[in-house]
Amino acid sequence: MGYDHFTNNKTFSLASVNVACNKLIDYLELKFADEIKRNSIGLTGNSARALTGLNVEVKCISFITASEMMYKDLVKSIDDVLSGSSKLVYKDRIQYKLKETYLEVWFSSSAVSFQVLNNIQYQTISEIPENIN
Repeated sequence: MGYDHFTNNKTFSLASVNVACNKLIDYLELKFADEIKRNSIGLTGNSARALTGLNVEVKCISFITASEMMYKDLVKSIDDVLSGSSKLVYKDRIQYKLKETYLEVWFSSSAVSFQVLNNIQYQTISEIPENIN
């Protein structure tokens, strides 16, 4: 695995959650190198807020992308990328059950702007949709 920023930064308190995030981004970097370079996926919701130091409860690890190609690929392949138990697919998000928590990937039909902290991309806090926690 080439991507290890979640583990190196101990972004989340559970090591296995950091590894799952690393695996997700590593897979996407290998499969969609050009898309990744265009800032196409990052943390959102309380995951992004916690990354920036805000004191919030993170109940679910949330990512967001505006890349329909990436989103559709994850709908098909997330079971192979992550070790979890179940997947729910909605029109606007994939919810994946890891052993310790849920990991979501949201699809946005609008452009998403990102910032970077500790080599981890996250959605600009002021632009996080209200329905994503």
